[in-house]
Amino acid sequence: YSAIAETSINWLAYMFVALPVCTLVWLGMFGFFRYVIKPDMSKLQNIDFTKIESIRPGPMSKKEKFIVYMTGLLFLSWILPGFLEVIAPGAAITHWFQIITMTTPLYVVLVIFAIVRIDGEPVLDIAKAASRISWLVLIFLAGILMVATAMGEPTTGIPAWTMEFFTPIVQNMSPYMMVAMLSFIAVILTNIANNVPTGIILITIGVPLSLQMGINPFITAVAITISA
Repeated sequence: YSAIAETSINWLAYMFVALPVCTLVWLGMFGFFRYVIKPDMSKLQNIDFTKIESIRPGPMSKKEKFIVYMTGLLFLSWILPGFLEVIAPGAAITHWFQIITMTTPLYVVLVIFAIVRIDGEPVLDIAKAASRISWLVLIFLAGILMVATAMGEPTTGIPAWTMEFFTPIVQNMSPYMMVAMLSFIAVILTNIANNVPTGIILITIGVPLSLQMGINPFITAVAITISA
């Protein structure tokens, strides 16, 4: 998206769109299960919450508090650029946050977790954490990302072909219908293909079409992302 639209992704703006949409989707799913599926909930009527509470007695430990504080700082580092783009769009710090993306703060926090020791033990034991990773899943996802990225490259001819295919279809559509159509296609394809290539391909199609039609490409990208 950043490469095509030549602008950075504002995660604060993404949250302002995604949170209400995801809340409505959740409420819709809740209502569907509550009033249509109607699962048998009788076994939960006499649930003893004291037994659940006894699993975790006492206050949070120093380690847990440290993790919560660092996670909060990480979250702030992700949404801070959104505020900076409004307050100081041309400032050097705003540009710096755009360059490092949201991945760099995450790596910094992981390094801090590995270095800091509480009660004689590191907050994050790298060796123990690595032993619990499902490496087959990781390799599978890495392969998907490589294929998906390649499919979005102009040299493959796929973006050009999809643009040539979709342009006649959407040129007489209203902006709302165009975004709705791409979102609907994403919903269908994500049940057949992996969601990562689905999102990448449709954003590769949708963002240039949005720019041609005078639509905010960010809204199109968010709609496709949530749908995929």
